[in-house]
Amino acid sequence: MTASQDPSSADTASLEARLARLTPQQRELLRRRTLAQRASGHTEADLPRAEPWQRLPLTPAQRQMWVFERLQPGTSTYHVHHNHRFEGPIDVDALARACAAVTARHDALRMAFSETGGTPAQTVRDDVVGSLSVIDLSALPADVRDTECTRRVAEEGARPFDLAQPPLIRYVLLKQAPDLHVLVIVAHHIVTDAWSLGVIEQDLVAYYDAFAAGSEPAPAPALRFADLVLRQTLPAHVARIDRQLDDWSDALAGATGLLDLPVDRPRGAQPSAAGARHVWRAVRVPVAPRTLVGR
Repeated sequence: MTASQDPSSADTASLEARLARLTPQQRELLRRRTLAQRASGHTEADLPRAEPWQRLPLTPAQRQMWVFERLQPGTSTYHVHHNHRFEGPIDVDALARACAAVTARHDALRMAFSETGGTPAQTVRDDVVGSLSVIDLSALPADVRDTECTRRVAEEGARPFDLAQPPLIRYVLLKQAPDLHVLVIVAHHIVTDAWSLGVIEQDLVAYYDAFAAGSEPAPAPALRFADLVLRQTLPAHVARIDRQLDDWSDALAGATGLLDLPVDRPRGAQPSAAGARHVWRAVRVPVAPRTLVGR
């Protein structure tokens, strides 16, 4: 588990890499948003900043997740998780410190969700510390060790979160042998997504390398997720969202709201996260270029 950059330089490299991966449409959207912010007359100094323990509204995407969670309490459908297999020695203490540092760096992971009078809200909990759980499977017989590891991975991915009790991310290290570990990272979709989890993992590697080398990483950025949530309540942003809603309401006028698609078999009244796993192996078949052109 290695990286060649500290968190400060990793931030710059990561940002440049993400910008390079943007499609032309995404670049244009980013350009328009930047111009819109400049046109609004707001500068970074006069934009609102969230106060500690301030009750904040939910973003539109978070409100969707909140509704889904209320409809299916304790479901694992909206969990985002990655598993990583490491071969070689691991500094468990450095990894535990890295997990705590990442949770402290990203305030979204420390959000506590509540509801008052039917209105949900979120609050950053600065007293929450991220921790690493270590499960030692090395004493198990070799023929059952992999099976138990797979079961534990699935168990951690399905274990529900309490949205009122952050952090809404967990780190579990499964030790199969002194030089073989599986790291499980699970977070709730209300505070992250697959792309954001990739950013979290990049930070985790950078912090791990810094702590393992005995150096101190750079501090977290000044701008936080809570600040962005608060800025979405600015009149200019609200007016832009209202215009978009009006446009879509006009476009979808007359629609029943029922998506009636043909299905291959009867479906139950309640949704289920149960699914199947299909594994296949791609086989490279040499084909002459002329044959491809002829086809």
